[in-house]
Amino acid sequence: MTPFEAIMIAEGASSAKNEEEYIAAWQFLIDTGACWELQGWFGRTAEHMIEQGLCSVPGSENEEAEVDPEYCDCCECTPCDCDWGN
Repeated sequence: MTPFEAIMIAEGASSAKNEEEYIAAWQFLIDTGACWELQGWFGRTAEHMIEQGLCSVPGSENEEAEVDPEYCDCCECTPCDCDWGN
């Protein structure tokens, strides 16, 4: 899978063949770090999928994700003081 294909599947612009392909696209974006470089929605969705156990953080199958809960993807402030991310 290429980054472009994974992004298109994650956004819904391309249909995944099944749920496994959809999850694989997200796991690809997490593994490559692309989801953290794209718009905030990707990072928030990736975090949610990790929390739900659908995806995992690379190299830490049994570890908690190292995500700062006070980080704001909207304006990149920590802690969020803009109220956009809340």
